[in-house]
Amino acid sequence: MSVITLKVILLTLCILGFGIGCTPDRDPPALPQDRPNTLDVPIISRSGPLGMGIDRSINTPLTARGKCIDLIGSCINTTDETQDHCINQLRRCQSSHPWDESVSCCPSACIDTYLRERGNGVDPRQADDTAFYQRGCYPGVDQMIRGEPWR
Repeated sequence: MSVITLKVILLTLCILGFGIGCTPDRDPPALPQDRPNTLDVPIISRSGPLGMGIDRSINTPLTARGKCIDLIGSCINTTDETQDHCINQLRRCQSSHPWDESVSCCPSACIDTYLRERGNGVDPRQADDTAFYQRGCYPGVDQMIRGEPWR
């Protein structure tokens, strides 16, 4: 039997799903060391084999807003407190550049919008959406989304 015939047989077995003959002849190339590990970067959007994620180790308005929102979820998940209580207890940012602060925080504008919405009888989910996602209370996020300078 020739080498070509053997390769055709192994390829056929691989295609038919038997797993025999599917091993590549050589190891795949190693990923560059400066690329982020995709297991560490949450994928937020996917189109076929491509995905878009946010590397939270880089300080930007989007990652800082994500950390602010994580504070709310963490409080709710680790305590028996209500969302209202957790948002009312959030650490308020001390500067207009929250991504530069040493600890995660939420802008007063976001917290105050949430509390005002709740005071007006809006349910917690809608108040959260209005305050933290729709209103542009987080500095730099709208600029980043539009591709404009945010610093």
